[in-house]
Amino acid sequence: MIGKYSISRTLVWILLGLLILGLGGFGATNFGGSQRGIGTVGNKELNFTLYARSLQNQLRAIALRTEAPVDFAQIQALGIDRQVLDQLIIQRLFDAETERLGLSLGDAHLRRSLMENPAFHGLDGEFDPSIYQLTLEQSGFSKTLYETSLREDLARSLLVDAIADGIAPSSVYAEAVLAWRGQRRSYEWAELRAQDLRTPLPAATETDLQTHYEQNLAAYMEPATREITYAWLSPDMLADAAAIEESAVQALYEARKEEFDQPERRLLEQLLFLDAEAAQAARARLDRQELNFGELVTERGLEAADAYLGAVSAQDIGTAAEAVFAAQEGDIVGPLDSANGLALFRVIGVLPARFQPLDEVRATLVEDLALENAQRVIDAQIEPISDLLAGGATLEELTQETDLQLGQLSWHEGLAQATPGANTADPITTYLAFHRAAESVQSEDFPEIAELEGGGIFALRLEGETEATAKPFDQIRAQVAADQKQAATMEALTAQGAALLPQLTSPQAFTDLGLSRQETLEITREDATDLGPPATAVFEMTKDAARVVAGADSIFVVRLVDILPPDPESTETASLRSEIEQQFITTLAGDVLEFYTQSLRTQFAVQLDQPALDAVHANFR
Repeated sequence: MIGKYSISRTLVWILLGLLILGLGGFGATNFGGSQRGIGTVGNKELNFTLYARSLQNQLRAIALRTEAPVDFAQIQALGIDRQVLDQLIIQRLFDAETERLGLSLGDAHLRRSLMENPAFHGLDGEFDPSIYQLTLEQSGFSKTLYETSLREDLARSLLVDAIADGIAPSSVYAEAVLAWRGQRRSYEWAELRAQDLRTPLPAATETDLQTHYEQNLAAYMEPATREITYAWLSPDMLADAAAIEESAVQALYEARKEEFDQPERRLLEQLLFLDAEAAQAARARLDRQELNFGELVTERGLEAADAYLGAVSAQDIGTAAEAVFAAQEGDIVGPLDSANGLALFRVIGVLPARFQPLDEVRATLVEDLALENAQRVIDAQIEPISDLLAGGATLEELTQETDLQLGQLSWHEGLAQATPGANTADPITTYLAFHRAAESVQSEDFPEIAELEGGGIFALRLEGETEATAKPFDQIRAQVAADQKQAATMEALTAQGAALLPQLTSPQAFTDLGLSRQETLEITREDATDLGPPATAVFEMTKDAARVVAGADSIFVVRLVDILPPDPESTETASLRSEIEQQFITTLAGDVLEFYTQSLRTQFAVQLDQPALDAVHANFR
């Protein structure tokens, strides 16, 4: 066995990029319909619902990171749907392999795994069948489904453990890397800036500027461009607020009334109990200050997110409402009978009632309705526009027969995606889908309708390409002059510093030469420092050597004083050695598992049901 260097089961599956079905996925939105599979791997089904949940989790995760709504078109543009699908395929490849090998776990192993799961433990720290049943019911999973998925998970883990077993660190490798990464160097240095030049720079002549321009043409190039003609249509182009009837506004206001007329709410945490005795015992411990509410949650084997109810109204918690809504922020209330059962509540915050009359939100509702109407108009035009293009219509003709608008721009790789809503001459550059299409379109391609993030559509045509060209000298003379002066200054400082190097034989020499001596002691390659020369240059030097090192707008004269091995007594060295050994094992295990996965791909046929996949995707549009 691997012993202290064993790879955790979690790390192994991260290496494989697998999504494992477990309690962490409980509570995901159920996707309706009778469709169960989106394909097969060998004789193993790719589950329709699991794929949908995985996509939904990705949408939520990206939305949380970006703090902005994410639509499915963006997910597809980034290729995330294919990544999720491939992860599920890999998972089922291993399931097919465990079945081929006859690997399975009996009821005893399954029972042990259930008994050891802290999510199913009672207050005494032991497995509680009632909590197990309650947890599954609240999560929307049947006992059979959960235990089947757990049994598959355990079997996969057996296979992975067998593949990774025996991988051990190489002492030769570890010591070699440790000697390099942990080596320490001490050096002394001084910085020279433009004001330290002993001889002022002569004024640059026109010949000097022209020479600098010609020798550095790469810095003065106009990028290669692709001349793009496009036709496009976005919902905001068609949104006509004047066409929205008052009755529609009233209906939308009523439909979204909960958004504008919110009763008083409480931000709550909730801890459920199956019997009054356990609840009262927990409350007594809180009152005696033996632990706090968060520690009580952790003791139950739960995460803080498991106890968090969010913002709830009085009707959401049933008979417990009166006591809970009489409490103040920070109070713990209960145990009380509630809509979810016997529970303790902690009040995290108080949200007062809020009412927004129709007149206050009318503009927002009108805009939403206008955009919704515009989206329907666009959706209805996609097929007719596609038919026109297939029939040979040009982009210019499309703009005469449809609502599409024509535009042209010079696109290049350095053209950044503009911020949505930014005031730009080419608003279409705010869309990632357009950038991807502009980058890949070829001159022989026929225009095709494609979707933009947010519901718009576009088609484009490549008119031609322009090679990168140098900007005319006369137009950028001021920039060239500034660059030439900076280059001449750095050259003069380098020469001045180089003349000092033979005399830098001791710390006193810096003072004798009128330099402001600084020192950096026992720095490693991985130590960050904002002062002095770049550490990479220092680690290229030999002991007692001196050299000139260029900075951003200054130079450094540096003398290397000492080279030391890693400190054998320091905890940092021990930690670094352990990190290197674990990295070696992780990398090697990742390679082994990757080769094994590729082998499984050749053994088990992967069949995908495209209509079923499309049905999943339709839930997100």
